[in-house]
Amino acid sequence: MSDEQKSPLVLHAKRELALIKHDEDGMQDLVDQCVLELIEVFSRQGHGGFSAPYVLGVFNRLAKFEPWTPLTGADDEWNEVGYGTWQNNRHSAVFKDDSGAHFTEGYVFHDLCADGTHGIGYISYYSSVPVTFPCADLKTKHLYQKQGTVIPDRKITQEEFLEFFEERR
Repeated sequence: MSDEQKSPLVLHAKRELALIKHDEDGMQDLVDQCVLELIEVFSRQGHGGFSAPYVLGVFNRLAKFEPWTPLTGADDEWNEVGYGTWQNNRHSAVFKDDSGAHFTEGYVFHDLCADGTHGIGYISYYSSVPVTFPCADLKTKHLYQKQGTVIPDRKITQEEFLEFFEERR
């Protein structure tokens, strides 16, 4: 199919992808091919103003192995992964044990680099938050700090950061 016959969405995607810096290893070229294939399928399906956002929302969650409907906590949602520890088979970051159910990615901690970029994010024992069922949406909160000082424009104060750790001791 010639470019003149392609949908405006496909043409837009091609134009935007062409603006991305392509590295010598060809990885970006492979990513471009994958994205264009998805865009072409989506375009052929003919979604409009109502169905397009809905389909994209469902696809985005399912493609990330996230549940589309609330977790129920029912027995058939759990797989035993260790003595007394169970993992939810609909959301891999939800576990339960004798203390209850918890979401292991409730908080992601980031140590900012000297240039202010996000640096590496990590989770720890302190990342877990309790889960009650039914559970519709698990949100991860990102906490940023630089040399032990939480950055004010990151929506959490130094006091809140210290309080966060104090509550979990």
